[in-house]
Amino acid sequence: MTTDKDRQESHETALVPLETPETALSPQEVVDLTKERAQAVMGIIEEAKAYAIIQGKRFLKCEAWQTIGEFDHAKAVTEWVKPVNDAANAVVAWSARVNLVDKRTGVIKGGAEMSCGLDEYVCKGKTGWAGNLAAQSMAQTRAESKAFRMNYSAVALMAGFEPTTAEEMNAGGGSGRPSAERDESAPFCDEHGVSFRRFENDRGSWYSHKQGDGWHNYRKPAENPEPVEEAEEMPW
Repeated sequence: MTTDKDRQESHETALVPLETPETALSPQEVVDLTKERAQAVMGIIEEAKAYAIIQGKRFLKCEAWQTIGEFDHAKAVTEWVKPVNDAANAVVAWSARVNLVDKRTGVIKGGAEMSCGLDEYVCKGKTGWAGNLAAQSMAQTRAESKAFRMNYSAVALMAGFEPTTAEEMNAGGGSGRPSAERDESAPFCDEHGVSFRRFENDRGSWYSHKQGDGWHNYRKPAENPEPVEEAEEMPW
């Protein structure tokens, strides 16, 4: 006699596509498919500049990995976001798990867990719950990028990018300097941990970056600054 539980288990099992000799791809077909996806996404990623340049190498950001996953009908779904407590039971970080789900079948194709500390650059200048929200968001972004990377790093390699995600490259303690945001072709703002962007108009060109509700402009350091007595830092 077939019970409701049996029907439910049968239905859930039926969602999982079984690979058979008739449907399995040959190694060459897998390579060809990966190359096809790499060529298709390269133009999109290049046009959107959805990558970070670190020490001359290009690392894909989360939106680029989303684009790669789209070609395989994969979407990211957050499973959970949890606080990380220290010995005194104070929240010091947030951790998240994100799964990759096949949009056609609902089958989970992969997943990853990542965290973000409240002392990291994304929380800098944010007080109260705002800092927690920033850490939660970054933890989910890192987990999502890593989940896509674990499934589709070969596509990134064939498209000419590094297999590691930009978000993983800047994960870490409170250095205040997100290396994944560093553009080696532009000046870097040590104060705020981001690269300056180049702007120009009919009066000239300059470097600046967004900071809060305003802009922070780049000032070129003096080549030979005069020493200042009893100063903790050189005045440039």
